[in-house]
Amino acid sequence: MRILISAFLLALVLYAPASAQQNQNQAQTRNEGEETALQNQNQIQEMTQAQEEAMGIGNELQMGEMRREQMQQVSQEMNQIAERNQGVGQQIRNMAQNQEQNQEDIEQCLERAQERSGFARFFIGPNYVQLRTAEERLQQHNKNLEELVQLKNQLQNESDIQRLEEQIRIMEQISEELQEEIKSESKGFSLFGWLFRMFN
Repeated sequence: MRILISAFLLALVLYAPASAQQNQNQAQTRNEGEETALQNQNQIQEMTQAQEEAMGIGNELQMGEMRREQMQQVSQEMNQIAERNQGVGQQIRNMAQNQEQNQEDIEQCLERAQERSGFARFFIGPNYVQLRTAEERLQQHNKNLEELVQLKNQLQNESDIQRLEEQIRIMEQISEELQEEIKSESKGFSLFGWLFRMFN
């Protein structure tokens, strides 16, 4: 009986460290697997976020191209109206050129502002210089719209009046979109943005 108990204790002493080592190895393998899965998940999230940011910038650029095309069509339409109306035609033609140039300037400022990386935005904020320039151009754009409404009242042909009203509505819509985009670019938290805003 003593031999049996001694054999049992000896087996227990020899088996326990091996079993503990095996459990430790299993736990370590499980932890390594969980860490790898977590790293993979983080990488997927980072890639998804980068893709979403790229798509967001891509969508903003697409919107800018669509607005440019709209403005070119508006400008062409206004030039046709100008040709039929000798009295105020030159003023309408100049206004079409001014509006198209103002919008192009605004789009370029927004594109430059959007080029600032997320890292830079976090520390120094959005590109205040470009956004301020875009706002100034947008104010000029809106002022020109008011003048264009007055020019419209000088037209005699009812068809031209309606066509010019339609172009004014399109430009007002473009103006609202640009204002929203400028506001959107100005938002967001930054550590030292307030300091850069003071100097800019």
